[in-house]
Amino acid sequence: MHSIYIAGRVNIDTIVELDGVLLRGRKHGGRLFSRAIGGTGANVAIAMARFNRGFKLKLIASIGTDYADYIVAALASEGIDVSGISLYSEPSGEAYIFIDKDCEATIVTIPNVNVRPPDPGRYMVVDSVDAVVLGNTVRETALNLIGVARGRNAAIFLDPGMSWFNVDDLNSLGEECFIIPNRYEFKELFGIDVDRYLQNPDILNTKCTIIIKLGSDGAAAIDRKAGTIVRASPLKLEGLGISPRTTAGCGDVFTGIFAARYLENRSLLDALLYASVAAGLKRSRVVSSDAPTRSEIERAVELAERRNLISITVREF
Repeated sequence: MHSIYIAGRVNIDTIVELDGVLLRGRKHGGRLFSRAIGGTGANVAIAMARFNRGFKLKLIASIGTDYADYIVAALASEGIDVSGISLYSEPSGEAYIFIDKDCEATIVTIPNVNVRPPDPGRYMVVDSVDAVVLGNTVRETALNLIGVARGRNAAIFLDPGMSWFNVDDLNSLGEECFIIPNRYEFKELFGIDVDRYLQNPDILNTKCTIIIKLGSDGAAAIDRKAGTIVRASPLKLEGLGISPRTTAGCGDVFTGIFAARYLENRSLLDALLYASVAAGLKRSRVVSSDAPTRSEIERAVELAERRNLISITVREF
């Protein structure tokens, strides 16, 4: 049984479906779809919990008293350990997600207590940990957990955006580490265009494996140990008889399923395949935290391979 710590924000998402496409200075019609739990920390934890019920998942985050009962109950119902969550009297963080008629999501976040550091006393006393997954937490928490992971030779998965990470942090990571940004976060983090990097991976010197989420272009993994670049095409949802609804939460599901599948069998190619399929399935679901289950992912992987709905290619560099 793997013991995994996950750190990141927990939000209350307000999801609005628009009649058209957002344009500056215009009025738009729409409808409230739902209010639900969201945020990278919650989304990743729920994705991992639904994929492998045998994982011991501990979520480290800060929440407010206004939605505390709902948040704790929602996470606990997924089998997630909520003892690492700190409760503060300020309002919970919120995100407003506007989904246009082309299924693209525009997200406006309103940070509150979710950007406060969780109490280290809730997570620093560690019996054992096999992996740490770090999302958009605060720097203090991220560095604490990197130290925990290094002290126990645990795998580290980073999906940080710009919330706490800087390039110098690469020197503090252990031997088994993965950085999982999207195209825009990659350029912000490293100052390098993704396409340029994929043409010449040697321009960035890091021992970590970098997984880049490329949206409609799929995903790419740069495995420096093997000297290979692995590309995954996007999943062709129409071949499964499914229609896309939104892009919101797809990146978080990708990160959670990549980490979960990799920890099961240590196969980069297999983890990339499962994560790409899971992110594709998530596009058909509006609520950001509504990750597909393991049985849904496995069935989709089987159909995708049989019907050539996704491809994995490998080249040396």
